[in-house]
Amino acid sequence: MKMVLTFILILFSINSWGQNLSKDEKIIDSILLSKINQYRAENHLQRIVFYTKADSLSKSHNQYMIDSNTKNHLEIFGKDTIRPEKRIGAPGIENIISGGLCENISINRNIYETKSELQKSNKILNDFFASLVIDEWKNSSLHNKNMLDKNIQKGAVSIKFDFNKSKFVADFIAYY
Repeated sequence: MKMVLTFILILFSINSWGQNLSKDEKIIDSILLSKINQYRAENHLQRIVFYTKADSLSKSHNQYMIDSNTKNHLEIFGKDTIRPEKRIGAPGIENIISGGLCENISINRNIYETKSELQKSNKILNDFFASLVIDEWKNSSLHNKNMLDKNIQKGAVSIKFDFNKSKFVADFIAYY
């Protein structure tokens, strides 16, 4: 009975999901930050406090990556290249290596293939997408290092879906 109800819930999620995409993205954003904070707690680190400026910058960079069809920390406009430290605007920071901020990005997952992976799991769609991103970052030494940086105090993470290109992107920005 429980398995049948889970299957019905997954089918309902897949068929109705995306009808209010902005709301779904906000829910996943919240789940992503919660999962990062849970991971940090498991590693005895302080939680990251939601930061509105980082949220706005993260959403903006996701839109840039979708519009430019690229996975890049840089934003290129004609001859101008905007580096993350300038785009994110960490006061007094010359470059990322000197500290002050970090950024993780994820892109180019096929939404429709991901939905078929979901059918094989027991997760709700929004949680499933959030888990894919977090797992990807955990399995990358540099992204994992960013999530577990003991100096991080505030930040935000966002996801953006583009059904026209069958992909989604995610961006995590955090400040010391």
